Amino acid sequence: MKKHLLLLFIFFSVLDGIAQLKVDIYPTEEFMVKNMLIGNESVKVWNVEFGGAHDARGVFYNQNTPIPIAEGILLTTGHAKAAQGPNKGTAFTGTNKTKGDQDLHFIAKYKTYDASWISFEFEAINNLIKFNYVFASEEYPEYVGSAFNDAFGFFLTDLETGEMKNLAVLPNTNTPITVNNINHKKHSNFYIKNAYGKKAKIEYDGLTALLIAYSEVTPGRKYRIKIAIADVADNAFDSGVFLQGKSFVSQNKKIFYQEYNRYFEAFTNEQIVMVTPKPSTKSKTAVPKTSPQKKTSSTPHKSRIDSLVILFDFDKGTPTSSSLLTAQNRLNKIDCKKYRFKIVGHTDQKGSSEYNVALSKKRAEYVKNWMNNKYQTQITTIQYKSFNQLINSQTSETARAQNRRVVIYFKAKNR
Repeated sequence: MKKHLLLLFIFFSVLDGIAQLKVDIYPTEEFMVKNMLIGNESVKVWNVEFGGAHDARGVFYNQNTPIPIAEGILLTTGHAKAAQGPNKGTAFTGTNKTKGDQDLHFIAKYKTYDASWISFEFEAINNLIKFNYVFASEEYPEYVGSAFNDAFGFFLTDLETGEMKNLAVLPNTNTPITVNNINHKKHSNFYIKNAYGKKAKIEYDGLTALLIAYSEVTPGRKYRIKIAIADVADNAFDSGVFLQGKSFVSQNKKIFYQEYNRYFEAFTNEQIVMVTPKPSTKSKTAVPKTSPQKKTSSTPHKSRIDSLVILFDFDKGTPTSSSLLTAQNRLNKIDCKKYRFKIVGHTDQKGSSEYNVALSKKRAEYVKNWMNNKYQTQITTIQYKSFNQLINSQTSETARAQNRRVVIYFKAKNR
């Protein structure tokens, strides 16, 4: 017995110094959700379902890699075990020849392919639910700014009202987390570049730091969440989302916002770096692309354009006070005189197109005048879009409310 204990001690001591990611594709989806993802009895779960290729999902165990999660669930657009690495090249791909996902079509604005998803129903005992995750992709960094903007979503549906929203967004916005929205140029404090070659610890070329999905909920009410990921515009070059084990819990919303205040600040102050370890500084080795898929039509990402959203109540030309305050807090952190701004007004789908164009213009003009007066900007570029650029479904009032918006785009003048 002592000999066996000694051998185990030596084995795990050696293993502790080795960087590795191990993926197991054989556990059931029921096990993956109830035994791996759910953190405690503050959330009750039932009716677990899965869609996609069996090989595209699994549970993972991780140590000493750029992924800041020890274990959890992995969903991919290719083969989950391929995530183990080492990084075999700049364009590794595995095609499952499965269909895309309709909800992700809406986010990506392009056709999606090789989708995989897990859904389950739940109720929470507290008024907020949260879980942690990391997004990783082979699309990094070559296709940042292109149509090949692999996407994923956490679609939360209130089963009493039918209202649905995506939780995989940048905090305080409706901007989905995709290759184009967190990368080496945009929100770079949340981006990690992976190494190449035999010393690379995982397959994906780039990944995000640890991110938080959250939503206020009504205790005791029944909800459904669908966690989905897909390739966008073609079925080449894999992406994956790592869900942190035991992180799906409910808690008091006041405590949550206090606890994660620094996380929210990091998205408005890109000098705050949230997660270590840092990516490797070793220079990238040129590796030929291994996929014959078409990728030549991508447009290079030449400059960073940030944005923020201001929301409006139904049929109103003035914004909600909370949304205006959020925008003000964001703009207070930059020198507005050093930026170029474009303002675009939008509406929901109620009313005629002509009426909504006028309402959209009224909203855009309000934001323009507010910014010019408060920040001494000289904004001349404004547009009015009526309801031809919806960002959310029209199935409920909460969903429609996300379409009643003005988007402020801004870019530094020296770029």
